[in-house]
Amino acid sequence: MPNHKPVIFLAFANEREDNAKYLRNIPAEHNGIRKALQEAEKQGLCEIVERSNASIEQIIDVFQDSRYRDRIAVFHFGGHADGYQLLLETLLVVKDANSGLNQGLVGFSTTNSLAHGEGLVSFLSKQKGLQLVFFNGCTTERQAKELSEAGIPAVIGTASEISDEVATNLAIRLYNGIGQAMEIGRAWQEAKDEIIMRNGADNLRGLYRKDMKESLPNKLPWEIYKNEANQLDWKLENQNYNLQIETGNTKINMNMDLQEFKKQLISLIDNCEMDTFFSEVEKCSYDYDKPTYNSQKRNYTQTNPLLNPCAMFGQQWKVFVGTLKEKK
Repeated sequence: MPNHKPVIFLAFANEREDNAKYLRNIPAEHNGIRKALQEAEKQGLCEIVERSNASIEQIIDVFQDSRYRDRIAVFHFGGHADGYQLLLETLLVVKDANSGLNQGLVGFSTTNSLAHGEGLVSFLSKQKGLQLVFFNGCTTERQAKELSEAGIPAVIGTASEISDEVATNLAIRLYNGIGQAMEIGRAWQEAKDEIIMRNGADNLRGLYRKDMKESLPNKLPWEIYKNEANQLDWKLENQNYNLQIETGNTKINMNMDLQEFKKQLISLIDNCEMDTFFSEVEKCSYDYDKPTYNSQKRNYTQTNPLLNPCAMFGQQWKVFVGTLKEKK
């Protein structure tokens, strides 16, 4: 059965050549976003893919991976950016210069490489399913505008250099809203509202890097770009509740009440489509006796397939389906 869950791809890269530019908040941003999305992933609303020392090759590999291709709905980049390029990482193999070929391996080191905007915008604009791109780095306005013009529904970029700490807090609040099945527009507005609550509408210059030489505008350095028709109404919940999955002879429509859901589960049992049955039970929003479920599933999966476990345990599973109930 094809996997229809939207993927949220988190990519981070840090400065490896200039210690003064090392972003100490990158780990906090990464961990905070992961935590914000954790419950949504548990509920089966999304799948999270992470690259903590992202290189150009790794980013392209994830988008091309058959497991994620055309399912990536959100791409988040956290790290340095400069004008029309992102600063990514590259792993180098270190060898003893006096040794022969493939000899004298000393270890590994990490350096930086640039992802130039021309190729980045061209590549991302061709990815089917993308709903949001967030470049949480300095001066990413140009990439964001071009991606929006190329058809990506929502793109967040920055007009200038930004405070590392504030950038982290903004990103975590945005993804906390998205993880709670909020629409992108509402999650973004509430993330901005929190920043203004903490800093005051008349003190937004503090959101920029202190070492900036140009005059500081009194406005948020982040901007969300969208076309006029886009209402920023995409949310994780939409991807499941409106999803119809075809599995063999059975169709499951996620937008159904408990009794209808039970009927569909019984159909899966009758058709011996137990992998799909297990998947649907484990991501459903109904209460059930998890220890009993785990015990029955273990007995089922450990039975020799030649003994026809569907026939042996089918009635037992139908009894279990009858115990599903609404959460209080």
